[in-house]
Amino acid sequence: MGAGGAAAMVLEKDALTGAAVGAAANIAYCRTYPSRC
Repeated sequence: MGAGGAAAMVLEKDALTGAAVGAAANIAYCRTYPSRC
């Protein structure tokens, strides 16, 4: 489970929305810190 999935559960939001947000966050993180992905 990524950060988006955890946030979705904490905020009780739709799982698909959380997954989409998490994927976008992961892409942004990897672009910023490619050595950590």
